[in-house]
Amino acid sequence: MTQKKALLIASSYNGLSGPSNDVRNMALLLGELGFISTQCCEHQATRDGIRAAWNRFIESLSLHDTVVVYYSGHGGMVESTSPVSRDTPWRHQFLVPFDFVSNAHHFNGITDREISYWLKRMTDKADNVTIILDCCFAGRMARDPSHGDNAKPRGLSMVRFEDIAAHVSILETVRELRLDAFPEENPSAVRIAAASPTESAWEYCNSNGEWCGVLTESLILVLRDIVGSNRTIPWRSAMIRVSELVQAEFPQQHPRVEGRGNRHPFSRRETITGEFPADKNATDLLIQGGRVSGIHQGSLYKLMHSGNQIAEARVMTSDAFQARASLEPWDQTQFQLLPSSHLTVVLRENTFHKLPIVVHPSTPELENVMRTSRFIQPATRRTPGPLATLSRQGQSITVSNHFGIRIFEVSWPANPTQVADLIRRLEQLGRAHHLLGLRPEPYEQLRHGVTVEVNWFGNTNRPPFRKDGTDYLTVNDRITIGLRNSGSEQVYAWVFAINGLGRVSLPRASSIDLPAGREEVIGNRGRGLPITWPTDCPYNGALPEAIIVVLTNSRFVDLGHLKDPVGTKHHRRGGLSKLEQWTWKIAENRTIGDETGDDVCFESIYIPYLLRR
Repeated sequence: MTQKKALLIASSYNGLSGPSNDVRNMALLLGELGFISTQCCEHQATRDGIRAAWNRFIESLSLHDTVVVYYSGHGGMVESTSPVSRDTPWRHQFLVPFDFVSNAHHFNGITDREISYWLKRMTDKADNVTIILDCCFAGRMARDPSHGDNAKPRGLSMVRFEDIAAHVSILETVRELRLDAFPEENPSAVRIAAASPTESAWEYCNSNGEWCGVLTESLILVLRDIVGSNRTIPWRSAMIRVSELVQAEFPQQHPRVEGRGNRHPFSRRETITGEFPADKNATDLLIQGGRVSGIHQGSLYKLMHSGNQIAEARVMTSDAFQARASLEPWDQTQFQLLPSSHLTVVLRENTFHKLPIVVHPSTPELENVMRTSRFIQPATRRTPGPLATLSRQGQSITVSNHFGIRIFEVSWPANPTQVADLIRRLEQLGRAHHLLGLRPEPYEQLRHGVTVEVNWFGNTNRPPFRKDGTDYLTVNDRITIGLRNSGSEQVYAWVFAINGLGRVSLPRASSIDLPAGREEVIGNRGRGLPITWPTDCPYNGALPEAIIVVLTNSRFVDLGHLKDPVGTKHHRRGGLSKLEQWTWKIAENRTIGDETGDDVCFESIYIPYLLRR
């Protein structure tokens, strides 16, 4: 008899607060879906405890079982600092059990090689396996300034490569390990990761006062939406919505699905993603996919019939699971001649999802104006993680950012010009949010040797600026931003400063040439870059801000349009790269230029900090 079985693991090593809550919430969801769960949590989740539980779990599996393995806790990653042979791994990732120890004599983490071996054993016995890892391996960020003490990274640093390499060698010697494959290379499994290998994944105290992993919280919400709708979509589509929810809280965390991402959640059914069925109605097209599938208002789709493109359609509205579209351009005669069946749509150009704003009930006119924006929309009751909240206080409206910090006020009632200015300032927050989340696709990833340093101008007594989110700048400080290229290839850098109101500025007006072996310091030609408090922003303690450095391999890339684009005219050259097209969407949320631009490799370096007075 086939069954649905789950192994749920929680390790709260080193002060994590959310893993047990995550396992409890995941067990509730899986129980509603008919799973029988085995839990290995906290003091039971030692290295030996996890190994024993995982091996017993594998032994219990049958061919057609539906299998889930879920882990919530710390992860870690180390890389070799010296060359290794072609057959020797240069990077090790690992999970951190409750009794974790790592030193020259002993390492008791659970390596990616062991997970790969166990995953191979599971897929040898069962053909429907999903592994979910709510942890990260980078350990780069120690603190998210926006959330302060209400967020913790799920990555562990300070582990030596040599210790793990010796541990793996011992396992191979005693035949406890076979290097079959990495987990993501197993073609028979679905793998959900909380972040890319070089990013931090976060747990935080949510609006209900409960600590949880932001991936787990978002994943459960999306899966409940799918179950409640009596519809089903592939993992790859579901994870688009999961990523949007995660990035509403932590823009630099990008969850991903690997392996059989075209499978539907906990099912053997597979669907090729990116193509959605469409039905012809009296006046428009009904697309069988909505926000949860990444279909957003304003996106342009190719309308297909029997594999051939017959028209284009623009999305007019998008609900959770359905969207309505109209021919672009509209042609009544062409619409009437469309086939009545076998229609599908394929994405041609996308827009960003509109970020939610909580509007005070006494200002419905703001909701109407907001619905016409390309960046923001009124929040609904079910909308998690609003970008900002508007509260009415007498003759004024107070705007608080996503973290509850008051950032500005406007008089109310307001005339149309003042309303337009309020919408502009809210859209400015939205553009900054998208810029903070800018990241390359794997094929666009730039390999480089650039390091970025922030220093206080003229003050050599202060310790080096910490780039992991734990440091702060004070009004009237003066700083320099240094970029050193220790790699072998020339790169080009754009440096952006994002203040607490979402305003994007350029400390250097154009890109910076960085030949191999060279260094450039911004702010050292005068008296440093001055640190100021944002105009019109009330003082409420510390304000989260950031420096973003975008590195590219092309001197022709122009990102100057990202600088406070409203009301500014920018010259647009022809033949824009995909990076430039994407950043024009950040600036204006509409497509600029041909979608088939040149491939440009890039990387985005994020340095968060708190601003104090």
